[in-house]
Amino acid sequence: MIDAALKTPQPKRYWPHAMAVLLVCATFPLIWVGGLVTTYDAGMAVPDWPSTYGYNLFLYPWQTWLLGPFDLFIEHGHRLLGALVGLIAIAAMVVTWRCETRPWVVGMSVAVLALVIVQGGLGGLRVIENEVQIARIHGIVGPAFFALAVSFAVVTSRLWRSSQQPVS
Repeated sequence: MIDAALKTPQPKRYWPHAMAVLLVCATFPLIWVGGLVTTYDAGMAVPDWPSTYGYNLFLYPWQTWLLGPFDLFIEHGHRLLGALVGLIAIAAMVVTWRCETRPWVVGMSVAVLALVIVQGGLGGLRVIENEVQIARIHGIVGPAFFALAVSFAVVTSRLWRSSQQPVS
């Protein structure tokens, strides 16, 4: 028997997938800009963390950021994108926790949030310790997080849910 709820999309079931897709769409440019940070050797353009030259990350003067040196632009931009991805991961976990009926998908949303927290911590630790090995690990965890986020988007999709229903 096919679940009647699958035939008529319910807004409640839509939100986890929408947030997962948003997370994937925000993570891709984050990885791309992270690659720019590595390519241009801009990893230490901002020597403090979690602040930016003593400013709150979100309150750093935009004129200095946008019109300053390119390495500052990409490093601070990478941090801002990382913060955005972290906030989206929090929202995705909350929405999934409230709307999803499959416990393993809720657990996956928690894993997504945990991995983005670890990744942010690795990025910050790289700055604080000024350690290249931590930067390498940070560079490996980023694509792994992206793969997890894509998997999360797939399992929250309506197509995945409908393919899991037994047909009688």
